[in-house]
Amino acid sequence: MASNFERMKRAMLILNGPDSIQERLASAYRTEVQYVDAEGLGEEMVYELENINDQLTKEEAEGDTDTIDMSVASLIENEAQDLVNQMRNIYDYLATKAEK
Repeated sequence: MASNFERMKRAMLILNGPDSIQERLASAYRTEVQYVDAEGLGEEMVYELENINDQLTKEEAEGDTDTIDMSVASLIENEAQDLVNQMRNIYDYLATKAEK
């Protein structure tokens, strides 16, 4: 079972990839971030994680498009970038804790 730090590290690799921000965001969330829990996170990071979860699961699935893809499609560029930044904040927090 992967730790929160390992999951967020893999999410960062996806977020740094060549695809569009929406594709990278959906992929990072789908494969890694949705499985991150509050263990080892401070209060502010838990809030950011909850916001990410809320924003990327807010839309209903439609046809062959799942909830995550529908939610990402509803975001404007700035909103998508904010979520990427929140994911990076969580990663940075966990990386700092891992160094200690």
